[in-house]
Amino acid sequence: DIISINEEESNYDDESLIEKLKSILNNGQSIHPIECLQLDSRSKIEDYYKQIVEERGMEGIVVRLHNGPVYKVKPKITIDAVILGYVKSQGERFEMIKELLVGLCVSENKYIVLSKIYNGFDDSKRASFLTALESIKVDSNYIEVSGSNLAFIMVKPEIVIEFSCLDIYNENTKGPISKMSLTFKDETYYSEGKSSSASVTSPTFLRIRDDKKPNVNDTGLSQVTRIISIDSISSKNNTLKKSEILNKEIYVKNSKGINLVRKFVIWKTNKEDTGEYPAFVYHYTDFSPGRADVLKKDLKVSNSKKQIEEIFNDEILKNIKKGWEKV
Repeated sequence: DIISINEEESNYDDESLIEKLKSILNNGQSIHPIECLQLDSRSKIEDYYKQIVEERGMEGIVVRLHNGPVYKVKPKITIDAVILGYVKSQGERFEMIKELLVGLCVSENKYIVLSKIYNGFDDSKRASFLTALESIKVDSNYIEVSGSNLAFIMVKPEIVIEFSCLDIYNENTKGPISKMSLTFKDETYYSEGKSSSASVTSPTFLRIRDDKKPNVNDTGLSQVTRIISIDSISSKNNTLKKSEILNKEIYVKNSKGINLVRKFVIWKTNKEDTGEYPAFVYHYTDFSPGRADVLKKDLKVSNSKKQIEEIFNDEILKNIKKGWEKV
């Protein structure tokens, strides 16, 4: 477009604008006028799209209507990914998932985080996902936080979903994008450091892929690298600061000859400057051998020391009643 020339506002119709741009830019060394056509039907636009995008492999086309609206037309991007974790909804929707954490398989039992998905689910799907995912919860030494600042509950890498996105990119204003690589071993995720990865815009859930497996062939990184290039997948072993325990309390209770244990811990991660970790973490463990669910855990995060201390104290008041002894 031309806003002004020689401090005078321009007012060109479409045809004149194209010719003026050509006259200004045709002899440039680094800047050239883009290819422009005037088309008078949708079918001609579709034919041009096929020629430019499908045959020539270009990213897309821009369609500008006479009455003002401008549309960017690009191929729809779909990706098959593995569900790594979930976050529950709060309030009245607590029996539903709110977000999913998904990743791609880079080798056997090794995954790299790709995206968080919160669009595309109706309420019935959110509820059914919660039922399915709660039955395959696992431990993790890595904490990923959702958009609502809740820690993802990690799950076995078993379920594959298909999602769509508007775009996929390998760098942002901070530089090349890197995300956590995870190894799944002995029912636990272990962080392996950050690796070159990608981000997507507007990820939207489409469907569960029962016909796909969480392996390199079905859910691999090649789905990304066929669209954009990324660096070697080898982890960037940046040294991270050690976490610091702020408070810890353990309580025991004997019930019919069985020892019950409840443990409360808060710590400062000292990694919040990376942008990948919360500043503070609260962790609760409830061990009861006589219960069907022997080990229950809860985890909360915050960027406020005052808030995490309040959570710590409130949880002790809520869970420790008569008969419990501090050790």
